[in-house]
Amino acid sequence: MKRFATSSPLLFLTMLLALTGAAMLGSCSSRQGDKILNAIPADAVSVSVVDLDRLADLGETPSRLMLTRHLIPVTTGVAANAVMPDGTTIGVAPAPAPASLSAAGFEAAEAEGDLTPWTDADGLTVVVDSRKGIAYTTAMSGPRALQLATEIGEAAAKLPLSSLKGIADRFDVDANSGAPLYGAVSRTLFAPSSASSSDPQAAQWLAYAISEEGEYASVDVMLMEGSGKPVEIKGLQTVAPDFLRYVPADMNVVVAAGLTPEIDWDAAGALVAMVADKELYTYIAAAEPYLKSIDGTVAIAFGVDKDAPGTPSGFFAMARMERSKIQDFVKQAGMLAAMAGADFQPLGDNMARLSLPAIAGVPSEMYMGEVDGCLVISTFLPDGKASNSFAPAMEGHDAAAVVRFAPGAFPATRSQVDFGVDLNVSLDGSQARARIAFPGSDRKPLAVLADIF
Repeated sequence: MKRFATSSPLLFLTMLLALTGAAMLGSCSSRQGDKILNAIPADAVSVSVVDLDRLADLGETPSRLMLTRHLIPVTTGVAANAVMPDGTTIGVAPAPAPASLSAAGFEAAEAEGDLTPWTDADGLTVVVDSRKGIAYTTAMSGPRALQLATEIGEAAAKLPLSSLKGIADRFDVDANSGAPLYGAVSRTLFAPSSASSSDPQAAQWLAYAISEEGEYASVDVMLMEGSGKPVEIKGLQTVAPDFLRYVPADMNVVVAAGLTPEIDWDAAGALVAMVADKELYTYIAAAEPYLKSIDGTVAIAFGVDKDAPGTPSGFFAMARMERSKIQDFVKQAGMLAAMAGADFQPLGDNMARLSLPAIAGVPSEMYMGEVDGCLVISTFLPDGKASNSFAPAMEGHDAAAVVRFAPGAFPATRSQVDFGVDLNVSLDGSQARARIAFPGSDRKPLAVLADIF
């Protein structure tokens, strides 16, 4: 007890110094972030912020990240990429010292007012604003970069991104929480928004923050207005995990969502589009009228053949809807099958089997019909006796997904990816969270995600 009492003041002082240091670091990061937000116009459609110091603490070399390709050649501090409405990408960061630019191979051209362009042999130009202490970087010639920096600076002076209180506050929280990568993406990049385009505060954004938790990276996403008001996706309900007793344990992907006929597909699609390609999003939009009839849990699962990467090994889809709609769907499928020359055979009152011609990558048989009041489409006859470990990731959420691919599961002809994926995603209200690892990769999950984003 005496030893504890003697060391307590020292312990208290140590904790106080640690907390003070953390606050000072957070304040510094926040101040740098404020300077960057003031230099980016509010009409930017995407902003990605990188805390280079925190990346270094995680052992990641910033030069390896795709995200830094337009950033100024600095190794410390906070920098950002901004994408403008015309698609132009420009790096924004506190102005580096002239000596550091010279050492990095940049040569200065004649200044125009407060702006001085520095260009390297690869055609990358850094335009330093000596009055604001900001530098813009872009892959353009000196004169073009100077003109672009002038236009962006003037637009930011009239209406900076920092005027969007919600975005500014969110970035401040992310900076002080220790997230090394964070940003926001306008919904206009994914899908039209019903919000007024004339009011920047009402514009809708997908704000995200990426952190590292051991072998996993976490991605937190929030759908929000520029004012900071959360945009809740209407028409969601909690997932009913009963469908899992029909899902085999070897499925690689399982996705489920609790839907009502009032589902806001515009808002939901924006979140889907953040992780799906445009082709998939197009399919979802085309199926929207039919999907709106679902009232309950809809789930999809599929597996990939371990011995033939890229070849499906199984598929299962289930959606709760009225019996009349299920019967109509099966009837329509039978008519289409007959027109295509496929064999469509009823199996009792509630199920039918569709036999398909032998085509590479296409299952030879599909089953469809009613199971437990749900429409089921599957490559196997569901018996309700499956056992798997997907329930913990699904229960209690409005939507959830589990993705499990071992290294080598992706076909080499389609991808250079040589690692696997271990991903859990959940959606509740206006917020989504993902935890992801990349088994077999020699890079940290944060670095792999930075390349993707």
